[in-house]
Amino acid sequence: MRTVCVKDTADTIPGARLLLVPGMGHDLPPELFDLFADTVEGVARR
Repeated sequence: MRTVCVKDTADTIPGARLLLVPGMGHDLPPELFDLFADTVEGVARR
């Protein structure tokens, strides 16, 4: 159910890219810092 809402939100925002991380909650685990940084960098470069 939540994934559907998130996908709908991303579909509504022009140019949005949705990154789903399996098992991700509301925390920022250090093992995913590189993924987050790379994703933010990609958005900034666009």
